Amino acid sequence: MPIELDDIQTGPPQPVVLITTIEGPPENVERVTRAAQGQLLAVYRGQPGWRGALGLLGFGRRRSLVLSFWESEQALLEGGMAHAAEFRRRASAAGVTITGSERLEIVFDERVE
Repeated sequence: MPIELDDIQTGPPQPVVLITTIEGPPENVERVTRAAQGQLLAVYRGQPGWRGALGLLGFGRRRSLVLSFWESEQALLEGGMAHAAEFRRRASAAGVTITGSERLEIVFDERVE
């Protein structure tokens, strides 16, 4: 059944997540991911609209994902993207590659407490 445009709900801005993918040698990926925890979070904590972060490290340590959560795309663009170029430069100097950076709207969030 096709989706009619009238059926799509619109409303207030939805929260978004910025997903950064890091790849490289295991020791470098782990080091850069932990550096993101200390450096990026110190910057993001002071930004309006920042709602948290999550760092994921693959079992083989060759890939990690850093997710930062924002109350809206506008908050991300104003507060989070300003530091992306510097993080990319530091990651490159540490011997890893940022292979992806993607903004996604959060459709649902279900967690067990």
